[in-house]
Amino acid sequence: MKRTNEINARTRFTQNIIHRPFAATIRTVNKFLFLKMKNSSGPWLDRISRFNYILSWLYFQYSLHCTCIMPIEYSIDHARRLVVARGQGVFTDSDVFGYQLDVGSRPDVAGYDELIDMTAVEHIALPSIGRIRQLAELGVKMDSGSSPTKFAIVAPDNIAFGLGHIYKAYRSLDKRSMKKVGVFRSLAEAYTFLGIEEALRDQDAA
Repeated sequence: MKRTNEINARTRFTQNIIHRPFAATIRTVNKFLFLKMKNSSGPWLDRISRFNYILSWLYFQYSLHCTCIMPIEYSIDHARRLVVARGQGVFTDSDVFGYQLDVGSRPDVAGYDELIDMTAVEHIALPSIGRIRQLAELGVKMDSGSSPTKFAIVAPDNIAFGLGHIYKAYRSLDKRSMKKVGVFRSLAEAYTFLGIEEALRDQDAA
């Protein structure tokens, strides 16, 4: 128990001193660039854009080597035939594709439903909207099982919610897709979509 408390304390320290300020800085600069680039341009904006790119790259490199930050963690519930993934902090391009490649290549979860909870995600570092289409195409190619399954995305944040619907649209347009995608604001809605009973929800909350 003492060892667990020490690990939790280090994790909280890392989250508060390094992770959250890093993520907040990246998010603030992104918002500034979005507002300014709509009405003006210039070399100073290019320099700020490069600065933000460097910040994002440094954060990504840091997350690779720090066990305290795991942008996507997932667990498998074989009894419910369900993969539950939870994101946190900064969601990078490589995080999402890495998760898809990892889970999609596991034969023991073929035909399982999926739940992606993005409630704790603070920022999505996406190079372009086109990557969502590529992610959907990759997901379709890795679909397995003989019957359709469900894919629930929980995204309370407006940006994550919108991106989730774009992913859903790309998935639904591909006739090869074996997953029915639903995008929701809350876990309760996602549980209903997945058909998870109330008793099991209470068990998860506990």
